[in-house]
Amino acid sequence: MKAHDIERYAYMWDGSQPGWTMLRIEEHHVHLALLFAPSGPTVREVAEVRSLVPALSELPAAQCHAALKGQARVPVGRFDCLEAEKIVETFTERGLWIEMTSEDASGYLPRNELTGEVLIIEDNDLAQAVSVRAIAEGVRINHV
Repeated sequence: MKAHDIERYAYMWDGSQPGWTMLRIEEHHVHLALLFAPSGPTVREVAEVRSLVPALSELPAAQCHAALKGQARVPVGRFDCLEAEKIVETFTERGLWIEMTSEDASGYLPRNELTGEVLIIEDNDLAQAVSVRAIAEGVRINHV
C-alpha cells in the first residue's frame, strides 16, 4: 500500500464531497475450543462432545473417537458473545473443559450522511489506513 492509495479517498476529508462520517461498529466474537488431556478425550468425553457438536453427532461413535484420539485441543468455532456464554455453560455442565479466546472485530465504515452512500474498501489494510487518516483529518465518528 502506498500513500497515493490513501489519497484516492481524500474527498472524504478535503471538503470536495461533504457529508462523510465514520461509523464505529462494535463487534466482538469468541473462539471456543474443547480442552482434553494430552492423550485426548476419554470415552465419556467423546460421548458428551458427540451429543453437543452437530458435526460430530453425525459420525459413528468409533469414527468420532478416532477423529478426536490424541487431540488435546479441538476448535469448536467462532460465536458472538451471548451465544458463546450459553455454549460454555452447557459444555461445563457436562464436565467438559473449554477455552475461550476473544476477538475484537470492531471497525469503521465510511458513510456519507447526505447521500446515504457507504464506502466498502475491500483491502483491509487500506481500509484501516483510510479510517485512521480520515479520523486524523477530523472526519466525525458516529457510534452504532
